[in-house]
Formats: sequence, structure tokens, C-alpha cells
Amino acid sequence: MNRSGAYLTFLLTVVLTFVVPKVLDPNRGLIFVIEEVFVVFFILLGVFLFRNRVQRSVIALDVIYHWEAQFKKRLLRTIAEMLLYSFILYVILFIPVYFYMQHFGLPDFYHQILLQKELLTGRGHHQKFPTFLPITERILFLTTSLFTTLFTIEETFSYFQRKATQKSAIQELLKEQAIMKANVLKKQLDPHFMFNTLNVLSGLIHEDIDKSDKFIKEFSEIYRYVIEQSEETVSTLKQEKNFIESYLFLLKIRFDDKLIADIRIPTEKLDCFIPSLTLEVLVENAVKHNLVSSKNPLVIEIYTDGNNLIVRNNIQPREDVTHSQKVGLSNLKQRLELLNFPAASFEKSADHFIAKIPVIKDL
Repeated sequence: MNRSGAYLTFLLTVVLTFVVPKVLDPNRGLIFVIEEVFVVFFILLGVFLFRNRVQRSVIALDVIYHWEAQFKKRLLRTIAEMLLYSFILYVILFIPVYFYMQHFGLPDFYHQILLQKELLTGRGHHQKFPTFLPITERILFLTTSLFTTLFTIEETFSYFQRKATQKSAIQELLKEQAIMKANVLKKQLDPHFMFNTLNVLSGLIHEDIDKSDKFIKEFSEIYRYVIEQSEETVSTLKQEKNFIESYLFLLKIRFDDKLIADIRIPTEKLDCFIPSLTLEVLVENAVKHNLVSSKNPLVIEIYTDGNNLIVRNNIQPREDVTHSQKVGLSNLKQRLELLNFPAASFEKSADHFIAKIPVIKDL
């Protein structure tokens, strides 16, 4: 509920509590409604005139005294300001009433209203005090009620706004921390990527100098992308697709037809996001753990299935691979979690290893 709704609810409550029952009571009559209608009008006018001023006062108090840290001081200051506003308005209204009463006395119609109310209710004291007392009592009651209502509503909304702001700030801080952690994790991949690529180059130099030269040129272009993405936590599928095509080109320089790659990503999915260098991790994982030969080529398929990016490769384990720490896959899982992506799944059957990486349309 917004502020306007809160004030409207309050006014309706006043009407339903004080006006409607007296209108419906046959023993009361119109006399009892006149003052209540005036009260509603007075409060409505007061809300219109003083709402913004009270709101600014509450905002100023928030800056000086925090409810959580200085509860007693804030409570006393709020009550003091509420009473001060009530007294000032009371004085402003009382002065003209006082001078009117001194010169003209209590208006006859209002005097008759008071007498009839006293006859019906059996109580009244305006005869025992100066004739202006019944009016001044009501003025004091109205001003105090008005500012009590205004401060209560504004303090309530100020409290919930503070809580919402604090929650938003905490969420933003957690998001920034998650991005920082994701960046740290991704930076762990950069030397990992460099190390594995140089291993490929080391093996290639002994086989073909010309291919090695071409490999180095392509590698410089690819690593430029890695550097450009060093401050980014996510990339589009289009960016990742272009990168992995260049990366596979490097691998094919070494492996020729021993490595087969099939990339099938529809155009409408290219604007979706995944963590940066996801495809490099999965392709490098496939090459690292499987035998690549002309007789048994390594087949890597990259395609989408619904909201998942699928990277699938046949399993033909290499005998010379030592126990894997699975740093790449573990790193990828952590980055997905930190970036609030749905969880990935990694499935291994007798013939294939399948990675399902969730993609998101909007960040």
C-alpha cells in the first residue's frame, strides 16, 4: 500500500467509526454528526496542507537519529516534534477563536448543539468553565490527532522504505561480491588456458614448423579475446561460438581429421548468456581426457536443447592421463552458482560425456 492509500484508509476508518454509526443511530440525530463531519474535513485539510512538511521532518530525523541505533532519542524527538507541530497549529487556530469568543461569545447554534448533546448523553461541563473551553478542547484534540496520524503514517512508511533500501543495498553488495568471486575464478582459468595451449604448441613444434607458426598467429588472436573478457563474467553465445570456432581451428591444426566438431546453435539463441569461456573449458576437458586418433576421432557436438547448451563428446579414455583434479568443471560450477545461473549437469554414460549448461536470455 502506498502513502495515499494509507491516508485514504485512515480517513475511511474515521468516517466509519465516528460518523456512520451516529447517522444510523435513531436516538442520536443530525446534531451528533455535525462535529464529526467537521473533524473529517479538518483532518482531510490538515493531511493536504501538512503531509509534505511532516514527511520532510521524518526524513531529516532519519539523518540525525537512527531508530535502530538511537531508539530512545529518536522516539523522544519524534514525540517532541509531533507535539510542537500540534501546539503551533493549536495556537494559530486558538487565537482567532479566543478573540471571537471574547467579543461575541459562543455562537448560538453551537451552544444549542452542546446543550442538546448534554441532554442526550447526560454529561457536559461547558457551564462550569469559560464558554470557549468546549471549542478549544476540540481544537487541541484535532491538532494532536492530526499530527499523531501524520507522524505515525510517515514514520511507518519511512521504516519500510529504510528496510527496502537496506535489503536492496545488501543484495547489491552480495551481487558485487559474487561477481568479484566469479572474476577471481575466471582468472584462474586464464593461466590454465595458457598452459594447455602451450602444451599443444610444444607437441606441434616437433611435428610441423609451418603449422606451429600458423598456430601461434591464431593463438595470439584467441588470447586477445581472453584478455578482453578478463573483466567480464558472462558472454553471449555468439561471442562464445566465435571464440570456440577459433579455438577448434587451433586444435585442428594439430589433430587434423582426428578431431571432429559439430556446432549447431540456432540464431535466436545467440543473444543468450553463459559464463565467459564456458565452451573453452568443456572442449579442453574433452581433448584432455580422451584419445584423439584417425582411427578413433574425437567427436565434439555443441548444440542447444531448450534453455540448455549441450556439449557432447564420445568417450575414449587416454591411458596417459593422470588423475584429474577437475579444476575446470569445478570452477565452472562455482561461477554458475555465483552468477545465479541454474545448476549445470554433467552426465557420463558408457559412450558419451554430456555437459548441460543453462543459458539465460536476460541478465
